Amino acid sequence: MVLLLLLRQVSSSTAASLAGTATSRPAFVTARTTDGVAFPRRPLPFFSAIRQEVSYGSGDDGVDGDVGSESALNDMNSEAVDGILPRPRRSKNRFRQHVNPLARKYQAPTPLADDWYRNVFEHSPAGSGAPLIVDIGCAKGNFALEMAGSEREGVEWGGGPSYNHLGLEIRENCVEFAMERARRMDSKNVHYLQCNANVDLERILRSANVSLSGKEGGGVALTHVHIQFPDPHFKKAHAKRKVVTAELVQTIALFMAEGSSVFLQSDIQDVLDDMRSLFRATPWFNDISTDPLEYLGFNPTGVPTEREISVLKKGLKVYRTVMIRNKVEAASI
Repeated sequence: MVLLLLLRQVSSSTAASLAGTATSRPAFVTARTTDGVAFPRRPLPFFSAIRQEVSYGSGDDGVDGDVGSESALNDMNSEAVDGILPRPRRSKNRFRQHVNPLARKYQAPTPLADDWYRNVFEHSPAGSGAPLIVDIGCAKGNFALEMAGSEREGVEWGGGPSYNHLGLEIRENCVEFAMERARRMDSKNVHYLQCNANVDLERILRSANVSLSGKEGGGVALTHVHIQFPDPHFKKAHAKRKVVTAELVQTIALFMAEGSSVFLQSDIQDVLDDMRSLFRATPWFNDISTDPLEYLGFNPTGVPTEREISVLKKGLKVYRTVMIRNKVEAASI
């Protein structure tokens, strides 16, 4: 009886596999031309890669691009492995993988002083008024630190820090860990906040004096937003817990000027497709690909997250895209 059940399961999985091959597989873009798209005056290094010629691959080849190769992955992270990024002592607290963002304690606004932003970036080598990069769901903050580290080296950035980096994370112990690491590295242009982005993003950006979309003035420019490997929340009952919502997309659009970008990636295709569809459904963002089944086959930032490193080392796929802010104005929610 047990053998019969196993045979039935194998037959079902085989049929599903054959059915999957009959449908069109997603294509992965290893590079993309973006002629005519207005980028920031001093774009991040990855934009030079996006501006190259377009080449396509099936879902079975080229998906991980340059970052996916073992040698490239090792080169990219050799500095961190060699101790350039000093790690604080292991915390006694475990980092929970998932939390319920709808819980009452995560619905309260994050306490912020009136001049918090100027104070935290007062000694930033880029200056408190420098363009801002926001990492939503930054986990333990390694990505922002490595981005800032690449910028300090000035190899591809034209020399010297030009941006401030703000990581947002809902788990308090992750933020404490990230802040301790930033202090040990003396990274004055990196800061982290414990918050629920779906509750507090607009208030945080307003209090940081971030310029509204299309408005000229002396405010801070939000040039890049990264949303990487968010909690998938597979259960239908947990759909309301997703990080990217229509309201979050509208808030991001409200504060981004034309030519700014949102980088999305996940190792789960449905998660990326869901985020992508929410951005594509608005009049404020243009996908770098006209085909929703095309994905970037490389990480355009050049800096992999800890989750990304783990996924790629297992030989799994990562689905990515970049949304470019257009000139259509967005209203406050």
